[in-house]
Amino acid sequence: MAASFMQTILIPIQGELPQLLGASREDTAWVITITLLVSAICTPISGRLGDMYGKRRVAMVLLGLLALGSVVAALSPTVVPLIIGRALQGLGMGVIPLGISILRDVVHRDRLGSAIALVSATLGVGGAFGLPLSAAVTEHADWHVLFWGAAALSAGVLVLVAWFVPESTQRVGGRIDVIGVIGLAIGLAGVLLAISRGNEWGWTSPVTLALLLGGILVLLAWGWAEHGSRHRWSTCASVRAAPCC
Repeated sequence: MAASFMQTILIPIQGELPQLLGASREDTAWVITITLLVSAICTPISGRLGDMYGKRRVAMVLLGLLALGSVVAALSPTVVPLIIGRALQGLGMGVIPLGISILRDVVHRDRLGSAIALVSATLGVGGAFGLPLSAAVTEHADWHVLFWGAAALSAGVLVLVAWFVPESTQRVGGRIDVIGVIGLAIGLAGVLLAISRGNEWGWTSPVTLALLLGGILVLLAWGWAEHGSRHRWSTCASVRAAPCC
Protein backbone atom coordinates (compact mmCIF):
# COMPACT_ATOMS: atom_id res chain seq x y z
CA MET A 1 0.00 0.00 0.00
CA ALA A 2 2.84 2.37 0.80
CA ALA A 3 4.53 1.66 -2.53
CA SER A 4 1.39 2.34 -4.57
CA PHE A 5 0.68 5.42 -2.43
CA MET A 6 3.93 6.96 -3.71
CA GLN A 7 2.74 6.64 -7.30
CA THR A 8 -0.23 8.98 -6.88
CA ILE A 9 0.69 11.61 -4.30
CA LEU A 10 1.76 14.21 -6.89
CA ILE A 11 -0.97 13.66 -9.47
CA PRO A 12 -3.41 16.24 -7.96
CA ILE A 13 -0.79 18.99 -8.20
CA GLN A 14 0.89 17.88 -11.42
CA GLY A 15 -0.42 20.93 -13.27
CA GLU A 16 0.97 23.27 -10.61
CA LEU A 17 4.48 21.79 -10.52
CA PRO A 18 5.98 24.20 -13.11
CA GLN A 19 4.98 27.13 -10.92
CA LEU A 20 5.95 25.46 -7.64
CA LEU A 21 9.38 24.37 -8.91
CA GLY A 22 10.13 27.24 -11.26
CA ALA A 23 10.69 24.88 -14.17
CA SER A 24 9.16 24.14 -17.55
CA ARG A 25 6.27 21.73 -17.99
CA GLU A 26 8.59 19.50 -20.02
CA ASP A 27 10.97 19.15 -17.06
CA THR A 28 8.32 18.70 -14.36
CA ALA A 29 6.69 15.90 -16.36
CA TRP A 30 9.72 13.78 -15.45
CA VAL A 31 8.69 13.93 -11.79
CA ILE A 32 5.82 11.58 -12.66
CA THR A 33 7.46 9.67 -15.50
CA ILE A 34 10.65 8.70 -13.65
CA THR A 35 8.77 6.93 -10.85
CA LEU A 36 6.78 4.79 -13.27
CA LEU A 37 9.88 4.07 -15.36
CA VAL A 38 12.10 3.01 -12.44
CA SER A 39 9.36 0.90 -10.86
CA ALA A 40 8.76 -1.00 -14.11
CA ILE A 41 12.48 -1.79 -14.42
CA CYS A 42 13.01 -2.57 -10.74
CA THR A 43 10.10 -4.99 -10.31
CA PRO A 44 11.48 -7.98 -12.28
CA ILE A 45 15.05 -7.37 -11.12
CA SER A 46 14.13 -7.21 -7.42
CA GLY A 47 12.36 -10.56 -7.68
CA ARG A 48 15.52 -12.21 -8.96
CA LEU A 49 17.67 -10.55 -6.29
CA GLY A 50 15.23 -11.74 -3.63
CA ASP A 51 15.59 -15.33 -4.83
CA MET A 52 19.37 -15.04 -4.64
CA TYR A 53 19.98 -13.05 -1.45
CA GLY A 54 16.78 -13.37 0.56
CA LYS A 55 13.40 -11.80 -0.10
CA ARG A 56 13.05 -10.10 3.27
CA ARG A 57 16.55 -8.62 3.06
CA VAL A 58 16.02 -7.20 -0.42
CA ALA A 59 12.56 -5.90 0.55
CA MET A 60 14.07 -4.03 3.50
CA VAL A 61 16.74 -2.49 1.26
CA LEU A 62 14.07 -1.30 -1.17
CA LEU A 63 11.96 0.12 1.65
CA GLY A 64 15.03 1.95 2.93
CA LEU A 65 15.57 3.44 -0.54
CA LEU A 66 11.89 4.38 -0.64
CA ALA A 67 12.25 6.27 2.64
CA LEU A 68 15.49 7.89 1.44
CA GLY A 69 13.84 9.01 -1.78
CA SER A 70 10.97 10.53 0.20
CA VAL A 71 13.41 12.54 2.33
CA VAL A 72 15.31 13.72 -0.77
CA ALA A 73 12.03 14.81 -2.36
CA ALA A 74 10.92 16.54 0.86
CA LEU A 75 14.12 18.59 0.89
CA SER A 76 14.00 19.42 -2.83
CA PRO A 77 13.70 23.12 -3.70
CA THR A 78 14.06 22.52 -7.46
CA VAL A 79 13.08 19.96 -10.05
CA VAL A 80 16.36 18.01 -10.38
CA PRO A 81 16.63 16.71 -6.78
CA LEU A 82 12.90 16.03 -6.83
CA ILE A 83 13.35 13.81 -9.89
CA ILE A 84 16.17 11.96 -8.09
CA GLY A 85 13.99 11.46 -5.02
CA ARG A 86 11.11 10.24 -7.13
CA ALA A 87 13.42 7.77 -8.90
CA LEU A 88 14.41 6.34 -5.52
CA GLN A 89 10.74 6.11 -4.61
CA GLY A 90 10.14 4.09 -7.77
CA LEU A 91 12.49 1.42 -6.46
CA GLY A 92 10.00 0.76 -3.67
CA MET A 93 7.58 -0.90 -6.11
CA GLY A 94 9.93 -3.88 -6.10
CA VAL A 95 8.59 -4.87 -2.68
CA ILE A 96 5.29 -5.95 -4.27
CA PRO A 97 6.51 -9.13 -6.05
CA LEU A 98 8.81 -9.83 -3.10
CA GLY A 99 5.89 -9.63 -0.67
CA ILE A 100 3.77 -12.03 -2.73
CA SER A 101 6.73 -14.39 -3.04
CA ILE A 102 7.26 -14.31 0.74
CA LEU A 103 3.62 -15.29 1.18
CA ARG A 104 4.19 -18.37 -0.96
CA ASP A 105 7.10 -19.34 1.29
CA VAL A 106 5.54 -18.85 4.73
CA VAL A 107 1.73 -19.03 4.42
CA HIS A 108 -0.09 -22.35 4.46
CA ARG A 109 -1.44 -23.25 1.04
CA ASP A 110 -5.03 -23.28 2.34
CA ARG A 111 -4.74 -19.57 3.11
CA LEU A 112 -2.40 -18.59 0.31
CA GLY A 113 -5.06 -17.52 -2.20
CA SER A 114 -6.84 -15.19 0.21
CA ALA A 115 -3.51 -13.79 1.47
CA ILE A 116 -2.33 -12.91 -2.05
CA ALA A 117 -5.74 -11.41 -2.85
CA LEU A 118 -5.55 -9.22 0.27
CA VAL A 119 -2.05 -7.98 -0.52
CA SER A 120 -3.01 -7.32 -4.15
CA ALA A 121 -6.08 -5.35 -3.04
CA THR A 122 -3.90 -2.98 -1.00
CA LEU A 123 -2.34 -1.73 -4.25
CA GLY A 124 -5.64 -0.17 -5.23
CA VAL A 125 -6.24 1.08 -1.69
CA GLY A 126 -2.87 2.82 -1.55
CA GLY A 127 -3.36 4.49 -4.90
CA ALA A 128 -6.89 5.61 -4.10
CA PHE A 129 -5.83 6.86 -0.68
CA GLY A 130 -2.98 8.93 -2.11
CA LEU A 131 -5.15 11.04 -4.42
CA PRO A 132 -7.55 12.69 -1.92
CA LEU A 133 -4.93 12.88 0.82
CA SER A 134 -2.41 14.70 -1.37
CA ALA A 135 -5.12 17.06 -2.62
CA ALA A 136 -6.15 17.92 0.95
CA VAL A 137 -2.57 18.38 2.16
CA THR A 138 -1.51 20.63 -0.70
CA GLU A 139 -4.63 22.74 -0.28
CA HIS A 140 -3.87 23.51 3.36
CA ALA A 141 -0.08 23.08 3.66
CA ASP A 142 3.18 23.13 1.73
CA TRP A 143 3.50 20.30 -0.81
CA HIS A 144 6.75 19.12 0.80
CA VAL A 145 4.65 17.82 3.70
CA LEU A 146 3.49 15.04 1.39
CA PHE A 147 6.99 13.62 1.19
CA TRP A 148 7.69 13.97 4.90
CA GLY A 149 4.56 11.90 5.48
CA ALA A 150 5.73 9.42 2.84
CA ALA A 151 9.11 9.14 4.58
CA ALA A 152 7.44 8.43 7.92
CA LEU A 153 5.16 5.85 6.31
CA SER A 154 8.09 4.11 4.59
CA ALA A 155 10.12 4.03 7.81
CA GLY A 156 7.15 2.57 9.67
CA VAL A 157 6.72 -0.16 7.06
CA LEU A 158 10.44 -0.94 7.25
CA VAL A 159 10.19 -1.43 11.02
CA LEU A 160 7.10 -3.63 10.67
CA VAL A 161 8.77 -5.83 8.05
CA ALA A 162 11.87 -6.21 10.23
CA TRP A 163 9.70 -7.08 13.23
CA PHE A 164 7.02 -9.36 11.81
CA VAL A 165 8.07 -10.80 8.46
CA PRO A 166 10.11 -14.01 8.78
CA GLU A 167 13.20 -14.54 6.67
CA SER A 168 12.78 -17.10 3.95
CA THR A 169 15.38 -19.86 3.99
CA GLN A 170 14.85 -20.69 0.32
CA ARG A 171 17.68 -19.55 -1.93
CA VAL A 172 18.71 -20.18 -5.50
CA GLY A 173 22.21 -20.12 -6.81
CA GLY A 174 23.60 -18.09 -9.65
CA ARG A 175 25.10 -14.69 -10.13
CA ILE A 176 23.89 -11.25 -11.17
CA ASP A 177 23.60 -11.07 -14.94
CA VAL A 178 24.89 -7.52 -15.37
CA ILE A 179 24.51 -7.53 -19.16
CA GLY A 180 20.99 -8.90 -18.84
CA VAL A 181 20.04 -6.24 -16.29
CA ILE A 182 21.38 -3.47 -18.52
CA GLY A 183 19.63 -4.86 -21.60
CA LEU A 184 16.31 -5.20 -19.78
CA ALA A 185 16.59 -1.66 -18.37
CA ILE A 186 17.42 -0.11 -21.75
CA GLY A 187 14.67 -1.98 -23.58
CA LEU A 188 11.97 -1.21 -21.03
CA ALA A 189 13.10 2.42 -20.75
CA GLY A 190 12.83 2.94 -24.50
CA VAL A 191 9.36 1.43 -24.82
CA LEU A 192 7.93 3.03 -21.68
CA LEU A 193 9.33 6.48 -22.48
CA ALA A 194 7.80 6.34 -25.95
CA ILE A 195 4.42 5.32 -24.53
CA SER A 196 4.39 7.78 -21.63
CA ARG A 197 5.70 10.81 -23.56
CA GLY A 198 4.45 10.04 -27.05
CA ASN A 199 1.35 12.16 -26.68
CA GLU A 200 3.51 15.17 -25.82
CA TRP A 201 6.34 14.56 -28.27
CA GLY A 202 4.08 13.34 -31.06
CA TRP A 203 3.50 9.69 -31.90
CA THR A 204 5.20 10.02 -35.29
CA SER A 205 8.09 12.19 -34.11
CA PRO A 206 11.62 10.80 -34.69
CA VAL A 207 12.34 10.68 -30.95
CA THR A 208 9.22 8.68 -30.12
CA LEU A 209 9.68 6.24 -33.00
CA ALA A 210 13.39 5.81 -32.24
CA LEU A 211 12.71 5.05 -28.58
CA LEU A 212 9.83 2.68 -29.33
CA LEU A 213 11.50 0.72 -32.13
CA GLY A 214 14.88 0.79 -30.40
CA GLY A 215 13.39 -0.47 -27.15
CA ILE A 216 11.56 -3.29 -28.94
CA LEU A 217 14.71 -4.34 -30.77
CA VAL A 218 16.74 -4.30 -27.55
CA LEU A 219 14.12 -6.43 -25.77
CA LEU A 220 14.07 -8.92 -28.65
CA ALA A 221 17.87 -9.15 -28.58
CA TRP A 222 17.77 -9.42 -24.78
CA GLY A 223 15.28 -12.29 -24.94
CA TRP A 224 17.33 -14.13 -27.54
CA ALA A 225 20.57 -13.65 -25.55
CA GLU A 226 18.99 -14.73 -22.26
CA HIS A 227 17.45 -17.82 -23.85
CA GLY A 228 20.80 -18.75 -25.35
CA SER A 229 22.56 -18.15 -22.05
CA ARG A 230 20.18 -20.47 -20.17
CA HIS A 231 20.62 -23.12 -22.85
CA ARG A 232 24.41 -22.92 -22.64
CA TRP A 233 24.40 -23.16 -18.84
CA SER A 234 22.02 -26.12 -19.00
CA THR A 235 24.28 -27.88 -21.55
CA CYS A 236 27.39 -27.22 -19.46
CA ALA A 237 25.69 -28.58 -16.35
CA SER A 238 24.70 -31.74 -18.23
CA VAL A 239 28.28 -32.23 -19.45
CA ARG A 240 29.71 -31.77 -15.97
CA ALA A 241 27.22 -34.25 -14.54
CA ALA A 242 27.98 -36.91 -17.17
CA PRO A 243 30.31 -39.76 -16.14
CA CYS A 244 33.77 -39.81 -17.61
CA CYS A 245 34.39 -42.27 -20.48
